[in-house]
Amino acid sequence: MREKRNALVAVLICTSLVGCDFGELCPTVPTDDATDSAARKPANAPNLDVNPFVGTEDPYLPGSLGVTFIDLDRCEADAPLKMRVHAPTAAGAYPLIVLQHAFQITNHSYDQIAAHIASHGFVVILPRMYDPGIGPIIGMPTSELETERASVVVDWLPPRLERLPGVEFNNVNIGLVGHSRGGRVAFGVAVAGNERVAALAGIDPVDGGGGPGSNQAGITAEPFTFDIPSLIIGAGIGGNCAPEGCNYVQFFDACPSPSTLVIANDYGHGDMLDEETAALAASVCLANEVREPMRRLTAGLLVAFFRARLQNDPPTSVQIEPEAIPAAVSTQSK
Repeated sequence: MREKRNALVAVLICTSLVGCDFGELCPTVPTDDATDSAARKPANAPNLDVNPFVGTEDPYLPGSLGVTFIDLDRCEADAPLKMRVHAPTAAGAYPLIVLQHAFQITNHSYDQIAAHIASHGFVVILPRMYDPGIGPIIGMPTSELETERASVVVDWLPPRLERLPGVEFNNVNIGLVGHSRGGRVAFGVAVAGNERVAALAGIDPVDGGGGPGSNQAGITAEPFTFDIPSLIIGAGIGGNCAPEGCNYVQFFDACPSPSTLVIANDYGHGDMLDEETAALAASVCLANEVREPMRRLTAGLLVAFFRARLQNDPPTSVQIEPEAIPAAVSTQSK
């Protein structure tokens, strides 16, 4: 009863002030049974008579491909949610990466790392799971519901979008990454068994529901049973925004082999965000005053990881070269 009352209060406040988006799906999106949805795996896109792109450039520097972005509204091209898409401008066939945003952070706050990744030959999809505000604080949507909706996004991923002419996607074997609570969401999609997910990453993931009113169970208490290679990026000074007991340590411990953990020793929970948002995050999370190296580190690690797992056939192991990394790190592998 209390949860229903809190939800009603949130709706009334948002409606009376500015209006809020709680992440409701496009009404035309099929609501399949979860088991059927997780098992659905579409035919791959054709390759435009060219071989799929394979990058070779330094992952910690911007790639040489030009990049554009488009914003899709909910229901445009049958998209289940609003989303931003960063993609190379050159015609070709590229792997898909879905990036789940953090608690109370918008998908537009990752433009710099998304553009960096796209410049190395990836299409990066950033769904907007909800509008920041009072709703998420009291659990609207819950992390479980957010995970269900993220699975719908993964199931929707098409082989192409008309607004990106000449660009086609490998929408069979995709990369999935999430920051903070978005990491919990990304790993939750994998735990549910979605067969499209071929590589999985967490950016300082937090195994919590988010918000004082959420009271939602975590997912790292037991080892993950999926068979997916993973990369965990941890913030060495995460503090209260990534509390001990539900942070990157638990995600790495729960992951099966092969898994790599890279800890950015001198950086905080929001330091990889675009600068304006990162500065705001620094008011509530421990942070480094100079954040550009953390953005470049995060983007470069994701490029190296997803290149090895999605651009190479067969997949190769991820090479972490300390002399090329733009920030001090500690690493573990299993």
